[in-house]
Amino acid sequence: MATQQVASLKDLRVILLTLGKKGNWRGWTVESTTAGKGCDELTMEVGAGAFFERGFAVYTQNAKIEELGMPKSFFRNGPYNRMVAEGMWGGLMLKARYKRYRHIGFSVTGSLANNDARYPKGSKPGTVYITVGTRIGFTYRYKTRKIRIIETGKRGNGKKQVLIPVFILMIRMMLDETYGETFHARNAKQLFAFIRERHSKPARS
Repeated sequence: MATQQVASLKDLRVILLTLGKKGNWRGWTVESTTAGKGCDELTMEVGAGAFFERGFAVYTQNAKIEELGMPKSFFRNGPYNRMVAEGMWGGLMLKARYKRYRHIGFSVTGSLANNDARYPKGSKPGTVYITVGTRIGFTYRYKTRKIRIIETGKRGNGKKQVLIPVFILMIRMMLDETYGETFHARNAKQLFAFIRERHSKPARS
């Protein structure tokens, strides 16, 4: 199934729904930048409930901490970076406890059009961080990417542009179970410790 030839969000979500049904996957979303647009897109098709489980829109730092259980230390460099994207995804996957399913979810954080005065170095307009990953039992597998978006035309088009690489990455991870970085965690403490350790080294952009 060649995702390179897919041109629209509709095509992508149909593929995701088909793979989800066949592969016993449940889909999850946690969004800051896209503010729930991914959840909206994934539930547009008839029968979406056979794949989609639930979604969260967490705009503020407090929302990320309260809804996802993220440690405050994850925000030491602000909310616009890889560590926060991975922490959001990790907190989301901790909620995926149904053992009879395989779970896949994504997180999105970044800035599409505005420069946040509180974090001028991190909030570069058009810079977005996405993490897509899976959970099967206590095994997690994920991939994080930094993408650049140029929002043009109608407000909201940038959110759709973000979702295209997100959905393509979801499809790839569902088709290729060797793709991405794998780790094991039995609880939130272990999961967040793994992510924090990865970022204790010199930060990547």
